[in-house]
Formats: sequence, C-alpha cells, structure tokens
Amino acid sequence: MSRPKRALALAIAFSVLLILGWANRAESVAEPQPGLVPPPDCSAMEDPLHIGIKDPLYCAKQWEGKHGGSCVEFIQRLYGSYYSDPAFRGYAGTIQPNETEPRVGDVVLESGWRDNAHAAIIFSIEGNTLTLVESNENGDELVTFGRTIATSSPMIRGYYRFKNAP
Repeated sequence: MSRPKRALALAIAFSVLLILGWANRAESVAEPQPGLVPPPDCSAMEDPLHIGIKDPLYCAKQWEGKHGGSCVEFIQRLYGSYYSDPAFRGYAGTIQPNETEPRVGDVVLESGWRDNAHAAIIFSIEGNTLTLVESNENGDELVTFGRTIATSSPMIRGYYRFKNAP
C-alpha cells in the first residue's frame, strides 16, 4: 500500500473510531452515573396520572435530598425518556416546548442567562402557582421539592409534555 493510501486509510479508521466513540458517549448519558442513587421501584404504585408507566411524581418525591444529576438527566430517568423521546435531550435551554398550558406531570422549561436554563417537573398546580420537583436547581445536582413559580413568570418559556402522557 502506498504511503498516501495508508495515510488515508488511517485517517478514515481514526474518524470511524472517533465517531463511534462519540456515539457511545452520547448514549451513555442514560446509563447510571457513579454515585447516582437509582430510582425507587415504583412499579407497584398506583398511577393517578394514568400515564401508563411507574408514577414519576411519586418516584421524584422519594429522591428528595439525593443526588439526581442535571435537571434534564433527572427527568429522563424518571420518565424513562432518553430513548423513547429524543426531543427531550441535551441542555435544558435547547429543549423546545411543545405545550403552552401546564398540567401536572409536565416539565416546565425556564429560561436563564448564559447556561442557567432549567427544567423541572410540575408536581401540583393550585390556581396560577406551580409546585415543582427538580434536580440541580441550586447547581448542586440534588433533588429538591416544593419550589413554587407563578404561571405568569417571565422565566417560563413553555412546557414539555412527554409523548406517553395522557
């Protein structure tokens, strides 16, 4: 094999390995990270939202005070959405809202300056007030419960409803 062909073959092989490595890296986001507390088994719990999966709100409440990872990662784990809903991936600021009116179980997408966009699950709605369960709201990757936000807040840029939600 001539020197230019060998160089080209090596470059192609390296590119393929690099691409495969990045593809595997992207899929590994859904895998448990070291130190992350696995979600409780909620399969036997009632499903008051009739979502057809384990009750994510009950499970979210069980994680309170534990390490949940990034806001998006936490929500993906609860809803099992990494593979089933590719539109809900990446950084919270790049996820596009698909709803304008909130429902319990939806994700509220908040804007922020620089890299401070955030996503949280709506646990309850009373009037115009949303009660949230979320991870990493304070930058510590811990799950917190009970923060409230008004539906009229200028920080809300929309809501995301998973495909398997009622």
